[in-house]
Amino acid sequence: MMTTGELLVRPQIREVIRDARYAKYEIAPLEPGMGTTLGNALRRVLLNDIIGAAITEVWIEGVPHEYTTIPGVKEDVLEILLNLKEVAIKVADTVNPRTPYTARLQVQGEGEVTGADIQMPYGFEVANPEVHIATLTDSKAFLDMQLTIRLGKGYLPLERIDRSKLPLGTIPVDAIFSPIKKANFIVEPMRVGLRSDYDRLLLEIWTNGAIEPDQALVEAVQTLMEHLRLLQPLGVARRFVLQELGVSDTSEDSPQDPLDLRNLGLPSQLVNILQRCGIKTLQDLTRFSREELLERVAGLGEQRLSLLEEKLREHGLWFREEE
Repeated sequence: MMTTGELLVRPQIREVIRDARYAKYEIAPLEPGMGTTLGNALRRVLLNDIIGAAITEVWIEGVPHEYTTIPGVKEDVLEILLNLKEVAIKVADTVNPRTPYTARLQVQGEGEVTGADIQMPYGFEVANPEVHIATLTDSKAFLDMQLTIRLGKGYLPLERIDRSKLPLGTIPVDAIFSPIKKANFIVEPMRVGLRSDYDRLLLEIWTNGAIEPDQALVEAVQTLMEHLRLLQPLGVARRFVLQELGVSDTSEDSPQDPLDLRNLGLPSQLVNILQRCGIKTLQDLTRFSREELLERVAGLGEQRLSLLEEKLREHGLWFREEE
C-alpha cells in the first residue's frame, strides 16, 4: 500500500532475450503478489487461447483409410499423418478465421518430402519447411495429397470430429492449433528505494515459428483485456484510484480506440442501446452471433443489425457463427 510521501513506481517491460521463436521479458517493479497474478494469467492464456492454424483433414490419392500403406513410400499413412501434425503454419491478417482452406502436396520420384513441398493457399506459409513428411523410395512413386487447414485454439482431438460429415476418403487429423510450445514465468523479489518487497516478473515464451513471441504476448494481453472489459459496465473506479493508477478519467476524454462504437459514425441511439448492454467496441460485437444479439439487445432489429454487420466487414471482422 502506498503511503503519503512514498515515491510512485511505474512498472515497465523490457526484452531480456528475443529471437524468432523465443523471448524472455522482464516486467518490474510490480506490487507484492502482482507478479504471480500477471504471470499465471498470461501463461494460461498463452498456452490455451492464442489462435493458430493446423491441418485438420487429409485426402490422399488411392488411400481409403489411415490403416494402410502407399506403394513406393517408406512411411505408412499413420506415420505420414503424425508428421503432418508437426507442420507449423503462419497465417496472414487477411485470412478469414472461420473458413477452411485447402493446401496441396504433389511429388513424384525418389527423395524426401518436406514441408517445403506443400503448396499453401494465399495467406498461409509453412514456418518450418524443413519438417519431414515422407520418403519416396522409387522413381515411379507418386504422392498426391489435399490438406484442409483451419484456424482454432488449443487442441482438437479425433473424438470431437464427426467422420460422417467428411467426404469419402477424407482422413481427420487431431490438430494442435496453438503456436505456443511452452510458456513459463518466474517471480523474484526486487528492491526499489527503501522497499524490498516488490516483484520482478520474468516471462518466457517459446513458439513453433508460426508466430513471433511479441505478437503472441500482445494477443494474450488483448484476450485478457477483452474478458475484463465485460465488467466495465458495472461502474467507474473512484477518481483518486484512477489517479493512483495513472489512468485518465474516461468519462472526460473522447474515445481514442478506432474500434470504439462512438468513433464509427453510427447513430447515437444505436450506440447507446449497445453500451447499455456492455457492448462498446466492434471487438465486443464479435463475441455474439446475429441471433444472440437480437435476443440480448432490446430494440436492435434487422436493419440496425445489418448496419453493424457492414461496419464489422469494413474492419475485417465478423459476427460469431452459430455452432
